Amino acid sequence: MLQQLSTVAVGRAYELLVLAVLRRYSFQLYHSGRRGDGGVDFVGHWALTPAARLDIVGQCKWRHRTPLNPGEVRELESVVARMTGPRKTPYSVAGLLASYSGFSRQAMQTGMNSEVPLILTQIRPLPPEDNYDIIGCKNDVIPTGHQSVVEEESGYIRDFVLNHTAQTLWPNIKVTWRHSRETGRKIDILVQKT
Repeated sequence: MLQQLSTVAVGRAYELLVLAVLRRYSFQLYHSGRRGDGGVDFVGHWALTPAARLDIVGQCKWRHRTPLNPGEVRELESVVARMTGPRKTPYSVAGLLASYSGFSRQAMQTGMNSEVPLILTQIRPLPPEDNYDIIGCKNDVIPTGHQSVVEEESGYIRDFVLNHTAQTLWPNIKVTWRHSRETGRKIDILVQKT
């Protein structure tokens, strides 16, 4: 049961769930979360088209009931700024903040108005069934090492927002939604040809 798991185990399992879900949308991300990671849970890129890719640095925040606050968005801004160095040209790295519980209105506003390109997403596990617990791990097994028992179909994107800076830098990325019987809505991320 979730209550019997350590905070570290729950956080790690959520990080692996996020990676599994994002891989379905052409994200090629690698788990890097560990003690002393400087606030980076994963790195990699988003293969927008065969010829275009966007470098990604990300954080995952597992909090069961409380939406993220503006301080957590600013934390990711700092991580991205640290990784990109002095800003002389538009950012080549986007920050991706994945939250289980979503974002407060103030956090969303902070993220949308940031000068750093950000992607704010809420990723949730599918409802428990077939002996899967709430974090998508079969039989309450928590992954260890680099192998994961998190199934690709164990979670879904509930929200996915590019902030104003990201929309300006990459105007050809469009996020649309359609109805899904399982989760209420399903995301489509389209890259329009320019």
